Amino acid sequence: MSVQVTRPWRVYADELSDARFSMVWNGVAMAGKFELFTDAADKVRWRLKAGNGEVIAQSQAYASKDAASKGISSVQSNAAGAAVVDLTEAAK
Repeated sequence: MSVQVTRPWRVYADELSDARFSMVWNGVAMAGKFELFTDAADKVRWRLKAGNGEVIAQSQAYASKDAASKGISSVQSNAAGAAVVDLTEAAK
């Protein structure tokens, strides 16, 4: 699974069944949500939106809604404890 993160957010997963996350950005807590959608190639993707509606992460294309939902579950269970690896210095 690949995830594109578009902003430096801290994401804290909770166990809400509607796939909401608690997010903190610059010390301000914001409710977030996952959205499932079908792309132009008729594949299913998810995106994570902040409380202000900004897309902060988007998934790869999945063949089914079930597979995309499992991708969301994986992010929910793994994001809170994920390490941040800075590869920007290694590229220089």
